[in-house]
Amino acid sequence: ALERGRKAILCDLSPAAAFIAYNMCTPVDYRSYLDAVYEILREASALERDLYTTRCRTCGQDTLMLYMVWSYGVLCPSCGKEFVLWDVARAEGPTVRESKIRSEFACPYCGVQLRKRGLTRTQRYPVQVGYKCCSGRLQEATAPPDAHDLALLHDISGPPQGLWYPTDPFPDGVNTRQAIAAGITSVDKAYTPRALAAMAFLWDAALRWPEERLRLKLLFTITSLYQRVTLFSEFRFWGGSGNMANYNVPAIINEQNVFQVFLRKARTISWYFKHAPHVHRELRVSTQ
Repeated sequence: ALERGRKAILCDLSPAAAFIAYNMCTPVDYRSYLDAVYEILREASALERDLYTTRCRTCGQDTLMLYMVWSYGVLCPSCGKEFVLWDVARAEGPTVRESKIRSEFACPYCGVQLRKRGLTRTQRYPVQVGYKCCSGRLQEATAPPDAHDLALLHDISGPPQGLWYPTDPFPDGVNTRQAIAAGITSVDKAYTPRALAAMAFLWDAALRWPEERLRLKLLFTITSLYQRVTLFSEFRFWGGSGNMANYNVPAIINEQNVFQVFLRKARTISWYFKHAPHVHRELRVSTQ
């Protein structure tokens, strides 16, 4: 409607829908937007190193972690022993597209054939890190977590002191029961401590941005990340993560570097701002 010179009035019951609609309909100068994004990432660079530093297994130098894979341990219903699903169900092929997590496999202890669906889960274990360093290849290198990676996890307690983050409890309902059963009983528990620290930092930096139009766009970018950087993000061998429109907790989780996801998302949004038609936009958005 706006692109055809009409006045537009939008309303929705969802505050999130109204926020998304307003920001989609009010593009800003893409260069100013990216300048703000890069400034926040410069401000976050020390925290990113503290949260996401790993070591290249080839040259031994520190480098940024792009992601960490977590796998649930499960119990064999036949022998009662615990094993890590990643170790048993992973089937890596010649290419990433031929790699998969098997839905059926044998218990590594008693040999009984099992189905992944329905197995009792125990706890999450870190099983793989991804990074880029000295190889020069487009595809990242992967390795099991080493002592440095495990020590880093131990040292991260959550957001820096004084930063706000949401602690709203999840209400009981059809879509929240699996999350609650997995111990994710409130919004903050949907994140690893590392991801929660990164998101709280980004939120605070965006809220402090002096220009309102850009401030809203920065918050718009951060809210678009939530499912990709929570425990609801399922690991995919070919990159990225699977995202579902519910609170399903995958058995194998992809914990991505929040700051790198923020940068990728911002670049995508900037393309929209760059190419959106330059027209007069008379718009009213409300939540009702």
